Amino acid sequence: MISSDDTDEEFPKGYLILRPEELRPLELLRLLFSGDIEKPRSVDSSETKEPSFRRRWLIFVSLVLLKLLRFLSDPLALFGSALEFSLNFLSDNSFSAFFFRGEVVMPKTTSENYLSFIGHLDKRISLDKTKNREDGDLYYAALSIMSSKLAYENSARIKYVVQNHWNMKYLGLDDYWNEYQEKETTQAFMMSTDQETTVVVAFRGTEPFNSEDWCSDFDITWYELPNIGRIHGGFMKALGLQNNCSWPKKPLPNPNRLSPLAYYSIRDTLKALAAQNEHTQFVLTGHSLGGALAILFAAVLVIHDETELLKRIQGIYTYGQPRVLRDESDKNFFSLWGIIRMIYNAVLEFIRSFTIVTEKGSEYSEGWLLKVARVLGIIVPGISNHTPQDYVNATRLSPPIVFQVHRDVSIT
Repeated sequence: MISSDDTDEEFPKGYLILRPEELRPLELLRLLFSGDIEKPRSVDSSETKEPSFRRRWLIFVSLVLLKLLRFLSDPLALFGSALEFSLNFLSDNSFSAFFFRGEVVMPKTTSENYLSFIGHLDKRISLDKTKNREDGDLYYAALSIMSSKLAYENSARIKYVVQNHWNMKYLGLDDYWNEYQEKETTQAFMMSTDQETTVVVAFRGTEPFNSEDWCSDFDITWYELPNIGRIHGGFMKALGLQNNCSWPKKPLPNPNRLSPLAYYSIRDTLKALAAQNEHTQFVLTGHSLGGALAILFAAVLVIHDETELLKRIQGIYTYGQPRVLRDESDKNFFSLWGIIRMIYNAVLEFIRSFTIVTEKGSEYSEGWLLKVARVLGIIVPGISNHTPQDYVNATRLSPPIVFQVHRDVSIT
């Protein structure tokens, strides 16, 4: 249970905390058929009102998924590594060289040519040549989605693309600590223009075979912060929430912490860059989980009254970002109508994967791996239309008004 001074804005005023490690089989039945959700050791809630069956069902599903994901963590990672290695092996070795000349290139996971699974879905690395800085928000939207897609790659690959294809300065890729999982679960990289007038912070999204990322997504823990509202707890933990569920302006000492916390480290870096150049602006971006982290990063800046940094933010561009500021999930996502709609859209997307080349040109061609993902999207609704490929296409084919940044919030 959380206890704090009611006047301390660093602490949540309300909360729902899930503890899958405390889950017992009988507690699952109690969750579904008992209105008292405080009794199970796996649930800690500040709410006194009896929750609805739908709310208990969501808690039930979240706990089961978290437990299952932790159990499957190692097999899932092993399968993902084997699949990525196989894809890179096939990409690096031609049929004739392998079978007729016996030439074999063994992929190196740390090399600049090694692609992640996401990278194999869409191999485009060039920025949209039809857009420049004068296009404003549309230019930054196009730059942001390419940065968000690139964030899934290793450091050498990111550096190679940023410096050799985008002609920008690579500022580094870092791993960040999660106090609750006690391991590095968050990644982000930074880059800038030569004069560092624009600095892009791109958070890595959910890696398909990383159970820690999926745990952050499916953990429906929430915390209610003053002047902000209810915020998704899984994402806050990934960003650097302290073990006492607070957001102090400086991180609390932790001898077991092996790397920096994402929010605090990135904030301090941006402060240093802002001090070096009064014209520097920041762009925050991310795909999927990365988009949620980008939004929450700015939210914590608000909590800490980091006015100068907030004024320097040119925009926050997120793609496929899950809901972060309410504990309720999309009610249509689990409904029969919602599933039918997603399957119908997946069928249309699969058909489009064969026709888009004729309609829009070779730049938009889709390889066999993405077509397989489109088929899986028909079987498992919601998967196929979440890949970065579609968001890249959207920035290149949509009218400028689609990516106009909302600037109706004043910062004082």
